[in-house]
Amino acid sequence: MFAKGQDRRNTYGNYRETPLWEGFLGLATGGLMLGVIGVTIYAFFKPRNAEQSSRILQIMLGL
Repeated sequence: MFAKGQDRRNTYGNYRETPLWEGFLGLATGGLMLGVIGVTIYAFFKPRNAEQSSRILQIMLGL
């Protein structure tokens, strides 16, 4: 897209904006990661006694 050695600045001297689809890609990736983390936490705190849950959490955190 840009000539070799050319700066990525536009007419006004500031750096070109990130394309919109890249932003959406980042949001989707972040959302997916949050979803996976959320489901993992939910799976551990589901109907199980508190002792077992806290033990699993300790193992997860490496304590």
